[in-house]
Parts: sequence; C-alpha cells; structure tokens
Amino acid sequence: MGSLDFEKALAVVCRCLRTFFPGGGGHIHRPSILMWEDAVNQFTTKVLLWYSMMYGCFKTLPNKEKKALERWETFNGCTSDWPGWEKYIGKRPAPPPCVKIKTAFVSSHLKLLIFKRDGYKCVWCSSAVDLVPDHIVPSSRGGPTTIDNLRTLCAKCNNSKGRRLDSEMKKGGARELEGR
Repeated sequence: MGSLDFEKALAVVCRCLRTFFPGGGGHIHRPSILMWEDAVNQFTTKVLLWYSMMYGCFKTLPNKEKKALERWETFNGCTSDWPGWEKYIGKRPAPPPCVKIKTAFVSSHLKLLIFKRDGYKCVWCSSAVDLVPDHIVPSSRGGPTTIDNLRTLCAKCNNSKGRRLDSEMKKGGARELEGR
C-alpha cells in the first residue's frame, strides 16, 4: 500500500462520512445537534487514526499476510474491509447512531390558508414555484405551528433560511431581507 493508496483511502473515508452524516435537513433541537456533531467529530478522528494505523501496520505485515491482503484487494477491490486487520489494529470504529429529526407537521388546510393569505407567492422573492410553508420562528426553537408564525416561501428561499431567524440572516446573500 503506497502513499497514493493511503490518500485514496482518506478520500474514501471523507466521502463516506459525507454520505453517512450529510448534516442539515429537517428541524432538530440545538443541543442534540451539538452532541451529534461531537460524536461525528470523534468518529472521524477514530476512523482517520484507524486508517493511519492500517497504513503503518501494512509496512510491518509478514509477507504471507501481505499476499493475503493483496488477494483480498484483487477480489474485493478494497483493503480497508480485510478481516485480517482486526488482529493487528482492532475493529474499525462504528459510526455514532443517527439522530432522529423531527419536523413540524403543517396540515394541508393550514397550508392552503397560508398560501391564500400570501397570494400564492413567496413573501421574499415573489416566486410562485415550489411553495412551502415556513415557520418564522423555527419549530426547533420553540416556534408554534400557527397561522401567525407561518408564511409562504419558495423552496429556494426556505433552504437558504434553514433554521435561522430573519435577524440572523446575512445581508447581501442569496436573498436580501430588506423590505420584508
């Protein structure tokens, strides 16, 4: 396993971490996010350490084991899941459990009332495409699902807002908050 293979392995780890832990989406309470991010960061550190031990261990493997590893790679296309690593560097670290994301339910009747009130247009950019109800104060921050706390946004504006309040949005970004 050369240094190029190690760099490929690190690239695979990073790609896997983005797949398992893309971050974002849905509403979730901030303490849970912080705890989950800590768990993911610890897992990332453990996996990178495990891969570096794998790389260092390869150099010291007996020839018989190196040949077994090369055969494994030939048939499986990957060396990181070779069962022989376990006796030298232990099991590969397990990812932390995923956090369940709670989303606030907005009934179709309430959606219709909000869309009608806002003229079937995004209140930020006036688009009439991909409209969604948005919590002015996000439900993850205790905002209620009431007609007074909901407004119509297009999916693009809603995604750029995320779980932030309007006052937390950066001015000059994708959507200006001036005049809203």
